[in-house]
Amino acid sequence: MPPPYPSFAATNADIVSKGPCEKCGSSDAKATYADLHTHCYSCGHHTPPPGGDEGAGAPDAHHVRASRPRTEAPALLVPGDGAFSKLGVRRIESATLRRFGYFVAGFKGQPCQVAPYFDQDGEPAGQKVRTPSKDFLVLKAHPEAPSIGECQLWGRHVFGDRFDRKVVITEGELDAMSVAQVSDFKFACVSVNTGAKGAAKVLKANYLWLDRFEEIILWFDADEPGQAAVDECAKLFKVGKVRVAKAPEGLKDASDCLQQDRPGDITTAIFAATKWTPAGIRNAADLAKDVVAPKEEDATGWSFEWVWPEVHAFLGPIRPGQVVYHVAGTGLGKTTAIAELEYDLVHRQGARCFHMGFEDSRRDVLLRLLSVHTSLRLDINPLCDEDMLRLHAEVFGAGNVHLFDPETAEWTVDAILSYVRFCAKALDCQIGFLDPLSFIAAGLEQGEDERRTLDKVSRDLAALAKELGVHLQVTHHLTRPMGTAHEEGAQTSLNQVRGSGGIANFASIVVGHERNQQAEGEASLITRLRSLKNRPRSKTGVMVHLKYNLGTGRLLPTNEPFPEKGNGGGAKKDGFPPVDEY
Repeated sequence: MPPPYPSFAATNADIVSKGPCEKCGSSDAKATYADLHTHCYSCGHHTPPPGGDEGAGAPDAHHVRASRPRTEAPALLVPGDGAFSKLGVRRIESATLRRFGYFVAGFKGQPCQVAPYFDQDGEPAGQKVRTPSKDFLVLKAHPEAPSIGECQLWGRHVFGDRFDRKVVITEGELDAMSVAQVSDFKFACVSVNTGAKGAAKVLKANYLWLDRFEEIILWFDADEPGQAAVDECAKLFKVGKVRVAKAPEGLKDASDCLQQDRPGDITTAIFAATKWTPAGIRNAADLAKDVVAPKEEDATGWSFEWVWPEVHAFLGPIRPGQVVYHVAGTGLGKTTAIAELEYDLVHRQGARCFHMGFEDSRRDVLLRLLSVHTSLRLDINPLCDEDMLRLHAEVFGAGNVHLFDPETAEWTVDAILSYVRFCAKALDCQIGFLDPLSFIAAGLEQGEDERRTLDKVSRDLAALAKELGVHLQVTHHLTRPMGTAHEEGAQTSLNQVRGSGGIANFASIVVGHERNQQAEGEASLITRLRSLKNRPRSKTGVMVHLKYNLGTGRLLPTNEPFPEKGNGGGAKKDGFPPVDEY
């Protein structure tokens, strides 16, 4: 059966995106054409369009792809003669259509408009087909291609990473092309892939690309679903970054403006876009229901328990908006303690967590949580590969843990704060672990003040926790006290927290970890947790004693007394290892 569209010859004008070549490694030499065949201008590698034969897509000396007879229609539609002709009613020019790769083709006996979609790597993923009756259907480039909602924002393939000042996001492909044409492509113009109802999901899938822009302008339809989507999408980004554009009275969107031959209204809407602000100020007279105390979990949407019942009774539940600091001297077992907490939250309570371990590899973090799961020192004595993979599936198979990747991540303060936002908003994480905060200061530029930076970071983390509704657990070091060292069991206090006081001021809770690693025998393995600051419950003091088991690697409550300072000193007895080994 012949295809329902005429054959055509592709030219350079039909390029819809450029990207990396998997054959030669070039970063931008591979061109993707409107029919989705590709050609690399560095090494010459080419691929045919979906459904085409092996010769299709190969350029001749003038880079014109010769038409080849087909015996059946391909899975995706390809442009025929006149496919990029101006859309008269919409007033979208042929050059704009070619630039976006948007064309008209015959489908099931009727002329349809076709928009190409690309996956997050810039590879062809499929097409959205718009029928004359304004129905939509999706054609996939191959069975494993992602859904439209998981693809790049439509139009991102046109602008790539060249722009980072301003991006306009519309509700439909025709709107994005209308804005781009009127603005002469001077800033990025893209569209959500699945309409207003799926807008937030699409923006999450494209979060890192969007968050680098200084200004994000949302221009959704002036109807109830469109305006509801504006609020949902704007909340994903930092307050002050998002602006909202609206069509003039009587018009719905940018395409309406262009159809009415009012391009100036599009320009005005973009430059008059108003800064989006969340609802944040209420009159107390309207808030009578707030004084009827709800259950804590109802008030916040979720809450979790501390792994140690004694600590839970002292501090209350783990809730959104809190920042908890775990402070101690160097090498006293803070990381081991939060591993017990993190495992319990993830595996028993089902919390969605992210872990930013600045001193650990990914493997270190994984093995530490698996060791808690098994009560085995898997870092020292791993099991066979089959058992390790089984345990990995048991603990991490639900996908509730996201890890900072020290091999590929940025290490700047701003980048780390953006990762916290990304994990909370794009990945829907509830609890984050940052271990340790003081490691951030190690990457400061020469001349920067460590104390001021730590204070600023603690303030920003507190603001992020409130804004995003995320709970943060942060480890941090103490300054050396006068007299007895923390490593010899000295009591912790807020005035010893490293920094100039900002951390103590902005923290919701501060937990001191005390241990006399110079005590004799197993007494050196006992940690005392002390509440130094407790904004939710006000109660301070010793909460629980925990004892580390050298055989199992677990840190569990004990009734054994804490070895006070002065009860040790000198060399270790009984062959117990130094503290840094746990």
